Amino acid sequence: MIEQLRTQLKAKTGLIYLSSFEEERIEDDFIKICTQLDYGLYTWDLNTGFKELLQDHYKSPKPNEDAKMPDEALQEIQKYQGDAVFLLKDFQRVVDIERFAEGAPIIIRILRNLVRDLRVHAKNKSIVILSPTVNIPEDLEHDLTLIDFELPDYQTLRKSIQQFIAKNRFEKKTKLTQENFEKLIKSMQGLTTVQAERAIAKIFVKHGKLKDHNIEEALLEKKQIISKTGILEYIKVRESMDDIGGLGSLKKWLEQREVAFTESAKNYGLPTPKGILMIGVQGVGKSLTAKAVSAKWNLPLVRLDVGRVFGSHVGESEEKIRRAIKIAEAISPCILWIDELDKAFAGVRGQQGDSGTSARVFGSLLTWMQEKTKPVFIVATANNVVRFFGKGKNKIQETLLPPELLRKGRFDELFFLDLPNKDERREIFKIMARKYNLTKDLDFELLSDNSGGMVSGTKDLGFGGAEIEQIIIEAMYQAFYDNERSVTTDDIMLCMNETRPLYELMQEEIDNLRSWANGRTRPASNN
Repeated sequence: MIEQLRTQLKAKTGLIYLSSFEEERIEDDFIKICTQLDYGLYTWDLNTGFKELLQDHYKSPKPNEDAKMPDEALQEIQKYQGDAVFLLKDFQRVVDIERFAEGAPIIIRILRNLVRDLRVHAKNKSIVILSPTVNIPEDLEHDLTLIDFELPDYQTLRKSIQQFIAKNRFEKKTKLTQENFEKLIKSMQGLTTVQAERAIAKIFVKHGKLKDHNIEEALLEKKQIISKTGILEYIKVRESMDDIGGLGSLKKWLEQREVAFTESAKNYGLPTPKGILMIGVQGVGKSLTAKAVSAKWNLPLVRLDVGRVFGSHVGESEEKIRRAIKIAEAISPCILWIDELDKAFAGVRGQQGDSGTSARVFGSLLTWMQEKTKPVFIVATANNVVRFFGKGKNKIQETLLPPELLRKGRFDELFFLDLPNKDERREIFKIMARKYNLTKDLDFELLSDNSGGMVSGTKDLGFGGAEIEQIIIEAMYQAFYDNERSVTTDDIMLCMNETRPLYELMQEEIDNLRSWANGRTRPASNN
């Protein structure tokens, strides 16, 4: 990042928009750059005016510290005669016509004139708008360079936490093995340096020491911080591949990709897998698979709530998706779970009521999925991707998800998860029996035989995994009510007969989805 900023300054980029919450880290980086280039360095905000960060720099005259109004600040920059960088904090509010400043058009005009003059100026002067969010007025789009200041990487966090411990004289109170210290740093990835330091500080305040067992506590603090974004949720995983019945083809595919995150795979030249899209009927294990992959690969799982991305203010939605991507990349390698993709982007091409916000958010996500280089494996799920109009020969099919999302390159593979067949249902019943400690012998063959039905007269497909679990739970309630006895096969059969399965309630929709998936997706089951 420092090299990128240095290049922009030497290229005489007059206006840079830098997106980050980390003002202190950015100031430190610019101090290093400006010291090397022999530039002056100043910050400005509405409260304090100008402040010089490189003291006793030979450039003069210095900007007037009392210039606290935006137009006055720009005039001071115009008059400055030397090479310098000016970090303008919160200046995005000054030029935000939609939400904040009535005088924004005038300031934008002054700023554009100044940037034009800087391009032909003999000196190297750059203006950097430093903002935690990205909200650029259309009038400035062609005059500035946007740079997303990345969240700190592993080495940056390591150095920051080491300095924090030394600065506060916590060395003697830090009782971590070297291995666990490295684990602590890794657990903090995805946070700013300030957030990481605060998380460590809380442990010292609460316990007086930092020991090996406190790593989990630090991770919990990180989960809370990420959840505060409102769009990402750090998922604690308890599930495993052993909790999934059937889906043999999908399991094998995932097992083969697990090795792609190793150093030997990297040396071999094996590309990091991009992700999968799982399409299927409700309750067949899509969400469970997302969690199980995280446990199998030993990678953190973060869930993106696409519905909460969309905000009411101009540019807010685009900023939220950009921030979510930055966090996911910072904690990589990781798994990004995008649940119910169909609800967020179905028919995005035809949406007009949100002034194109959905299309822009979708475009940002799509571009990142295609071009991302960080090891973020996407696990996306969708329940309904197709609808039909008319009947018989006049039946017309419409794919709800945009076709550019479904093509190879965005995802490595598209899997279709159908209702479980007889063998898969038998396996699911056994998994549920273990999960709920049903000790009495159960006739799994009978249960699997009687939990199926003919869908369109072609396949023995029946109750989904979620439905089977609810049947087991209902049988447990009845057995407990009846003198707390053990659950029997008859109890489960009775509950099964009283339940109307999804394949009966939504037979037409399931048939349509199965018809669409044939030839377009890869079956998740072996047969």
